Amino acid sequence: IEGKLAEIYRKESKVKDREESVKAEGNSIKSLRAEVQRFRQGLDLREIAMNRDQNEIESRWKVLRDAERSIENKKSEISKIKMQHDNRSIELKEREEKNSMQAREIEIKLTSVTQKENELKEMNKK
Repeated sequence: IEGKLAEIYRKESKVKDREESVKAEGNSIKSLRAEVQRFRQGLDLREIAMNRDQNEIESRWKVLRDAERSIENKKSEISKIKMQHDNRSIELKEREEKNSMQAREIEIKLTSVTQKENELKEMNKK
């Protein structure tokens, strides 16, 4: 009987040890699950941060593209204005030359008229 009792106690002890081992493994699994959950949350937070960074980068890139377009438009406007200015300058120089030639022609005619006047005055005196 004592041998049977000892054997029962040993088996009970083994069962208790096994129960504690199973509990420890269960706690270990729970701990691992919690760690996995924290890791997933960390990944989620990193993904959210990456998406936010990506959105900010895309937003800044759009601002840069808009600024580049604006600069190109301004360059084009400046080019047109410069061309208009150059054309206007050419027109003004041509007018100036034409006016100068007309002034010379008028001066020559005036000199001619003055000479004829003087000739007529001389003829009248005689």
